[in-house]
Amino acid sequence: MNFDLYDISYLAEGSPRQRRAFQALQEAAVFARLAANDGSVALVGSLPIDLALDDSDIDLVTSVEDLRLAAARDRELFGAYEGFQSSRGVGLGGQFQLTRFRESGEWFEIFTQATPIPRQNAVVHLLVEARLLGLAGSAFRERVMRAREAGLKTEPAFGACLGLKDPLRELLELEELTDQELRARFAEKLA
Repeated sequence: MNFDLYDISYLAEGSPRQRRAFQALQEAAVFARLAANDGSVALVGSLPIDLALDDSDIDLVTSVEDLRLAAARDRELFGAYEGFQSSRGVGLGGQFQLTRFRESGEWFEIFTQATPIPRQNAVVHLLVEARLLGLAGSAFRERVMRAREAGLKTEPAFGACLGLKDPLRELLELEELTDQELRARFAEKLA
């Protein structure tokens, strides 16, 4: 699985869904505008690992020390876009700013925390999921995709296919395991 968290150019040569997302990211200049503003933005979620559905959001993460600045940035850059909503909350990874809007035929979500991008839960989840897909056979990918098509978000779909009770937490714990340990733990599930 070849993707770069900070460079979305691989999407241009990807699946039809990835190419459509790339086109929207280019047309709306969302990735470029965030990168120019803060210098730190990453594409996460189901798109990099090609498990996105036709109606999946384009999920981006950024890191800003002061979440009030993220809210102001998002309002300035994207406030005029259709369906613009911005709110602050607290989740598994701490406080966050979440901005959502529609542009170029796609819904975008920008998730911002003070946590550096490589340590944000969405990034850890994505990297663990990519490793699991790399270790698994095509049947596992198909099972995950069927779970997605049945209505599950990405992490719950992996959880259902791996037998995880709390996939948001348990996927984070899998980060420390070697590929050999992952294969041993999920030998039957990854086949």
